[in-house]
Formats: sequence, C-alpha cells, structure tokens
Amino acid sequence: MTYPKVSIFIPTYNRANYLPQAIESALAQDYPNLEVVVSDNASMDNTQEVIKKYMNNPRFKYFRNLENVGLAKNWRKALYTYATGDWALMLSDDDYLLDNSYISKAIDLTESDKEIVLVFANYKIHYDDRNAFKCTNIKLPVIMDGKWAFWNFWRRNFPGIGNLTALFDRKKALELDAFGRDIISPDTELWFKLLLIGKIGFLKDVVAVYRLHGDNQILKVDLDKRFKDIEGITEGARFAMTLGLNKHKVEAWQKRLTKNSLKNTLHLVLNEGTPKDLKNFIFYICNQSSKYLSIFFEPRISIKLILFLIYPHFLKGVRNLYQKVSMSKSEDK
Repeated sequence: MTYPKVSIFIPTYNRANYLPQAIESALAQDYPNLEVVVSDNASMDNTQEVIKKYMNNPRFKYFRNLENVGLAKNWRKALYTYATGDWALMLSDDDYLLDNSYISKAIDLTESDKEIVLVFANYKIHYDDRNAFKCTNIKLPVIMDGKWAFWNFWRRNFPGIGNLTALFDRKKALELDAFGRDIISPDTELWFKLLLIGKIGFLKDVVAVYRLHGDNQILKVDLDKRFKDIEGITEGARFAMTLGLNKHKVEAWQKRLTKNSLKNTLHLVLNEGTPKDLKNFIFYICNQSSKYLSIFFEPRISIKLILFLIYPHFLKGVRNLYQKVSMSKSEDK
C-alpha cells in the first residue's frame, strides 16, 4: 500500500502552555507518512523555547511569521506554504488528539472510496473553568453524499464538522481558495465548498479533545467579527450557485444558516454581553432585513431577553453559580 502524505498543521499564537500537548498528540499518530507543522504567528511568549525539544524529530517542522498576520492568514500560510501533504488536518494549539490511530483510520476510509474529500469524527469538549468533559455523540453513516450534508448543515441530522477532527483533501482545498477570507470561521466556509464537490466520511470514535476556555474566540462578544463571519455562509451559497444548484433552495439554505448564526450571536450577547452589545445587535438586525426579527420571539430567547433587560448580569450570575456547584461536586468525588 502506498501511503498518501498527511500534514497536521498547528497554527499558534501565545499558547506555549497548551502547545506541547497538541504537538505531542500529533507526533504520537501511528500513521507512517506524516508531518507535523507548527505555524507560529509571531508569538510573544516562550513558544520558541517550548518547541526546541521537538526540532530533532524528522516529522516536525516549525515556522515563525515575522509579524502577526491574523488568524485566517496564518492558517492559509500553514496550508499553502508550509504543509506539503496530500491530506491535511488543522489542530488548534489548545486542542489535542486522543486516538493515536485516528489518521490511519481516516486514510483507510478515504482509500475505500476515492470520492471522499473529508473525514471527521466525534470528540470531547473540555470545559477548562470547571475541569469537566462532555463527549459529542454524533451518529451518521460511515460514508455520505456531500451535498446531503451541505443541505442539512447545522440541523439535528447533521450538526456540523469539528475542525479538530477534519481530515481533508489538501489539494482540493487549495483549489477552493481555503482560508482566503479574514473571518472567525474560515474553516466552515471550506467545509461548505468541500461538501459540494465530493463525499464525506465519518468515524464514530471519540478521537480528540476541544478545549473551551476564556480565551476562545467563539466566546468573545466581538459583534463586528461575528457579523463579518456571515460572509462565509454567503460565499458557500455563491459557490453552490456556480455549480448550478437550485437558486431558491440555495437562498433558503443561506437564510436558515444566517439565522442560525445570528441566534448563536444573540445567545452570546445575552450570556456574556452588555446592554450596549444588545443595542448594537438589534441595530444590525433592523438594518439587515425584517426576516431575521423572528429570532427575538423564539421562546428560549424571549425569556433570556426579558431577564437580561431586567437584570443584565443575571444570566452570567446563574452560569457562575452553576460552575461553582459543579466544581464543588467534582472535588467531593
């Protein structure tokens, strides 16, 4: 058997405390034709000291940008310039792989069907603040039509793709202008496009750990960035149109995913934001289209909105209390 080359690339910035676990979990993979590539986005901590012990490993490569080029550009540089594999997996510097044979299993699956362009799997979520874990429990066929997954993205029967487990066809990604947009989730835009051009594979195993902590971008109330992130959905719809998919169906898909993204942003504002954040969110919605105003009237959001208006810090207080109780119970055990 010939083994296609796999690149696990790890973009990093000021995460020297987490980075070794990510690197070691990647180097521990039993797949024989593997490179682990770290793209350091001009970190100002002791990252360069931390990586020294891996420099003699023939499977390890380290590159450092002279200046911080931003998240998406660092990902793109790692994929286009530093990585050399036929297949690639992007592992965040604060996440790590659990299953040492995951890459081998994923490549075996791609070899079984040459139309597969992406493979993903279940993973654990680690809540750092209370040292608790929760496993995803996604149940899907082993091989699926990508277009089916595209139409059902962010629905119960297809909740999405966790980037820490997503092994994808690197050459196809390069052709699709991967990570070419400066948004929070350029990976999701790439998944939309890959789903439209091939099949996808799924392994039910729990193969990695996703750390959720205070420094995660997805937990920050930066409305400008979160609104800009919708561009990825718009691009997914545009690409679908170029492939000749039904215009009305694509427009409905775009509306559904945009609404879903806005709902997630509103939940974040109500959980973590300020009255000013809520005002800016409402202003944005009103300027966009009345078709998204309905999210304010969904029962769960309506209740949270009322509580927020009465006492802006109530929801955050409840969450903090829940975390303290959870920590106390874990310590008792």
